[in-house]
Amino acid sequence: MFKRRIFYALALLIAGSAFLVSCNDDDDPVVHLEPTITITPVQDTAYLYAGDTVNYQINISADDDLISVKFTGDIGGMQQILLDSTLAAGNRTFSYQFGIVVPSVLPVGTTGKFTVFAATNFLSTIEDRYFKIIPPPTSMSTHQGFTLQAQADGATSAYTNLSFYSASANERFTLNQAAEDDNAAKIDLVFTHHSVFKGTLTNAEMSFQSPNESNLVQMWNEMPGFNYAYNKDNKNQTYFKKLTTVDWDNLNYEAIQETVGDIGMITRLRGLNDGDYIGFMTEGGKYGIIKVTATNVVHNPYNASTITFDVKIQD
Repeated sequence: MFKRRIFYALALLIAGSAFLVSCNDDDDPVVHLEPTITITPVQDTAYLYAGDTVNYQINISADDDLISVKFTGDIGGMQQILLDSTLAAGNRTFSYQFGIVVPSVLPVGTTGKFTVFAATNFLSTIEDRYFKIIPPPTSMSTHQGFTLQAQADGATSAYTNLSFYSASANERFTLNQAAEDDNAAKIDLVFTHHSVFKGTLTNAEMSFQSPNESNLVQMWNEMPGFNYAYNKDNKNQTYFKKLTTVDWDNLNYEAIQETVGDIGMITRLRGLNDGDYIGFMTEGGKYGIIKVTATNVVHNPYNASTITFDVKIQD
């Protein structure tokens, strides 16, 4: 009788343990995410003059309590801690405005980095922004009456269609010419007219694109008749911004950048029309403004479409 009671007790104990394990397996595990860091200006690299101040707006959020926030700077290899803050329990957001003064004695070409670190008890994350010292303001160039043809659609037009433009060098290039490294290093934009609106004469799919846009790789990959893929890796990055108010006749070196303002992150600007003003910033940090003077929309063939414009760009 005693042995039977022991057997029953062990059986109940095992059954209870199985129940507890089953219940624990049903519980959802707690997922912890990295803090989110947002830094404005959003572009990866700011181009500055010696003596300038670059202002950052930092916003941090997390699902768990933030325990630490740190800012560090590196200017020309000189590293320093700019902010080191331990946060009290219950803080899940953190906002801060911070300005870095670039010493006026720094030579042109000096680079710097601003780093934001944020941590919870579980995870941490880091976000970087860079800046580079460029030559002080001098002058600007004006180029008039440039016409670009839409993208090449086969082997023949790859030799003939001038779709690539260097505002800095004031030159146009074909698709084949743009494939060469020396030419690619100069190019600031590509003009395309996509064939999505078949049978409709429209400016909506006319676009200026950054030469390193992945969209260009896809576009030419989908076209037959090319012996090589479009190489975006040897191309420059350009940002674009459509402008509404431009005092074109009174633009100078400083006014170009002031008129463009915060350039943003647009690398493909669609919908080009007569009279449009388009601000841009080149890979080298030069600001410019395009004034569209004429568009010619053709849908058969699409690559016969053209755009004509004037340009003012910082030297």
